[in-house]
Amino acid sequence: MDIEAAIRAHGSVAGACCWDLGAHFGIYTVGMALAVGPTGRVFAFEPDPVSFARCKRHIQMNGLSWVRAFNAAASDAEGTAQLIVSNGLGDSTSHLKYEEETLPIPGSTITIALVSLDTLVDRKEVDPPNFIKVDVEGHAAKALAGARRSIQRMRPTLVISFHSRSELDGSRLALEPLGYSAFESNGAELTWADCLYRTAILRCSS
Repeated sequence: MDIEAAIRAHGSVAGACCWDLGAHFGIYTVGMALAVGPTGRVFAFEPDPVSFARCKRHIQMNGLSWVRAFNAAASDAEGTAQLIVSNGLGDSTSHLKYEEETLPIPGSTITIALVSLDTLVDRKEVDPPNFIKVDVEGHAAKALAGARRSIQRMRPTLVISFHSRSELDGSRLALEPLGYSAFESNGAELTWADCLYRTAILRCSS
């Protein structure tokens, strides 16, 4: 995921607010925090408790007091869900159920918290975003649905990894009416169909 290219496409993020959805061990969380600097804010979301603990440790090791991490997944509503951890806690493939997927055998899932980003903004627990990184293994459409008012208001630059057709179609349904188009890291425009199974930068023209 080329976060640096996405930031260049956005322009300077110094002092900005970034959201990291699917932070895993925090490599991009730390990178965005260094880019925004201590006058900015970064909010990281990671539901896997092992990955979350490592993310928190990396934030603390780097002295990033302007970063806040949530042990939760961004979704379209608050609540709980089953995270599939078939390859073990801390693995980057842990994910919420895909639309067409059935839950695996008992013992291969854990219960995690879901949060709505718009609700957190309303509660002033997070700041509205200027830049959003999304790598949530198929759950991007629901994460964006839960942030629709914030995205409509702020028109942030997004960088999204698309893992399934339903994730792409749902994300397009949320973003295209707001004037978003997709681009490669080199600035070349992509069709929405081109985005399947790849990472794209989404920018708003309106």
